[in-house]
Order: sequence, then structure tokens, then C-alpha cells
Amino acid sequence: MLIFNFSDYKRYIKGQVAKMPKKGRGQFRLMANALGVNSTVISQVFKGTRNLTAEQGLVLNNFLGHTELEGKYFINLILKERAGTKDLQDYYSKECAQLKEQSLAIKSRVNADTEITDAHRALFYSDWHYSGLRMLSALPNYNTIEEFADYFKMPRARVREAIEFLLNTGLCVEKDGKITVGAKSTHLDAKSTLVNSHRTNWRLKSIQAMQKWDHKDIHYSAPMTLSVEDTEIIRENIVKFIAKVQGRVKDSPEEQLVCLNIDWFKF
Repeated sequence: MLIFNFSDYKRYIKGQVAKMPKKGRGQFRLMANALGVNSTVISQVFKGTRNLTAEQGLVLNNFLGHTELEGKYFINLILKERAGTKDLQDYYSKECAQLKEQSLAIKSRVNADTEITDAHRALFYSDWHYSGLRMLSALPNYNTIEEFADYFKMPRARVREAIEFLLNTGLCVEKDGKITVGAKSTHLDAKSTLVNSHRTNWRLKSIQAMQKWDHKDIHYSAPMTLSVEDTEIIRENIVKFIAKVQGRVKDSPEEQLVCLNIDWFKF
């Protein structure tokens, strides 16, 4: 749910809360705790005529995981509601309009190409969570910032920042408040300097998975001695297996996230 689609910060927050897991139960209490106020104050704001202060808006920027541009927009929405004159309300409305134009300009600029740029590709492969979040958005039950953050146990601010990048680059798209996989490609050539970063990221995730230990996971290591001929035969079998996996994955419905790592090397 993009904040730039709202001109009222109260409607925006109530909409955000409604889309959180369990319909946001307990979220207003958490907001009150973050602001250091009684829950009655929050009720007076979102069920009454009381308004947040700009200082409280800054705290909620962190709570809601806003980006810098979203944070500025959010504060201006608050100031607009607190304005004592029509002229001041109009001033903050214009500020909001300019910030919204900035967000649209950024989106249109990065979406100009059919494939992401080298700079965007470098960021995408710098950390596993960009790819992980993009794949998670393909699952039907995970389509919001809150659901992503809950699944990966990641800070909401970090998820929101990554999702904004994925949306801006077209790697994800948002429709009717739901985020899902976009049409753009992230293919890496085998000679790309980013390949090692990509492989390392997911092998580190594999190490983390080993530490948790799930009996359904498979972690197999087997140092061995064998003939040159058998080495080549096994290597060819692995290549064929990978091709078979890719063919199977292509038409498989999105239901869960898994990662396959195969290490085969001489030492």
C-alpha cells in the first residue's frame, strides 16, 4: 500500500494496519508504546479529531519503515491536518503533491528499460533478501510488507526499502495493494562479476539453515577419491540434473520457498 496514494494520514495508517497479519490486532498498542503514550491517545487520534504531532510522525516513520521520501510525505500530511489556516493547508498540500511527483519520476525513470540496469543488478545481487523477497511475493499468501517482514523475521524498514527498490525497477509490481513478481529479468551471465556474490549469498543462507536443522532439508558433503572418468560422468549427471530441475521449476506453481545449492570441485 503506497502512502502516495493517500491524502489523509489517518486513512493511510488504518489501511496499513488492516492489511497486517491478524488484521493488525495489537498494532495500535505497539504504536502507543513506540510513542510513549497511553493507548487512549492513539484511539483519540484514529477514532477522533486529535492529530499526531510532527515529532510523533518521525517516530512512526521508523515504526512503519518509511523510506526518506515516504517519511517526508507522511510528515507533510500530518502538518497539513494540523494547519490552522486554509493558506497553510494549501501550502502543505502543494508540498505533498511535489513529493508524489518525485516518487512518480523515480518510478518512471527506472522502469524505462525492459531489463534492469547494471547498477540495479549489482544492488539486487548484493544481498539474498532482494531475491528472497521477490520470490516470496510470488506466493499467493504473501503480498504485503507486513507479511514479508513476518515471514523472514526482518525489520519492516529494511523490507520496505527493498520492496521499494523492487517496485521501482519493475522486478515486483503492486496492484490493488498487493505486491507480486514483475516481468523484468534478473538473469546473470556465467561470466558476470556478480555471479560469485549471488552464489555466496545463498551458500551463507544454506549455512544458516544447517544451524536450524530441519529433518526435511538435505545438506550433503562427501569428500572422495575416484577416477578421472567417473569424475566427468558425475559432473555430467549433475549438469543434467540441474537442467531437469530448471525444466520442472518452470511450470511448477508457487507454493513455498526452497534453495538448491550444489558444490562440486577439485581440491
